[in-house]
Order: sequence, then C-alpha cells, then structure tokens
Amino acid sequence: MIGFQCPLRVISTTVAQPPRLVPETLCCNVVNTMQFMKRLRDPVRNGEVTRTVRIWKSLRVKVGNRYLLEPGHIVVDAVHPIELSDITPEIARETGFKGVVDLLKTARHGTGDQVFLIDFHYLPPEA
Repeated sequence: MIGFQCPLRVISTTVAQPPRLVPETLCCNVVNTMQFMKRLRDPVRNGEVTRTVRIWKSLRVKVGNRYLLEPGHIVVDAVHPIELSDITPEIARETGFKGVVDLLKTARHGTGDQVFLIDFHYLPPEA
C-alpha cells in the first residue's frame, strides 16, 4: 500500500494504482462552501460573527463539518431548528445584521421554509 497525507487522515491506494488527488470536498470533512454576504466575510473571519440564520428546504450542514470560506474554513458547532418568530433583534445583531427585517431580506431569498440558527467558528488556514 502507498499512502498520501491528508491534513486529517492518510488515504491509501494500491501499488498498481498510483494515488489520486482527492478533491478537498471529499476529504477532511470539508463538504462545500458556506456563503456569506461580502460585508460579513471579514467579521466572520475575525470572530465578530459566529452565528447565522439560514432558511432552507432541508438542513444543508452537519455539526463538526468544515465548509470553505477562503482562506480558511467555517466549522459548524451547533444547529438549532427555529421558527421565524424566534428570530429576535439580538439574534439579528449576533448574525451581523442591523435588525430582524435586515436579516430576513437576505435570508428569505429562496423557496425554503425551514429555519435554522447555526453556531460556528472560523478556522484560519494555519490551524
């Protein structure tokens, strides 16, 4: 067996087949990207914003997984299913918005009907 090193695990292959590069989305619990408005990206990266409200058809993140936010990753710490009526001005401010109306203008862009409050932390690339 020949192996190559992934930051979190060794991926092995046989001698007959040389190692293939595994896309980062299949390795290291990095599943996809987590999108944020441009004005929220720096506050997320420096730890000022550690929560987000998402309105989706179904849950798209998993606790413990990493989601790309260049140059590092978002790590999901907790997911709380909530109702729209549970969104308070305090939650809106914690997610980087001025108020509930401001947050909902952004969060209600699709056809989803399930509301999730997601706690996360930003993991810089050197970590």
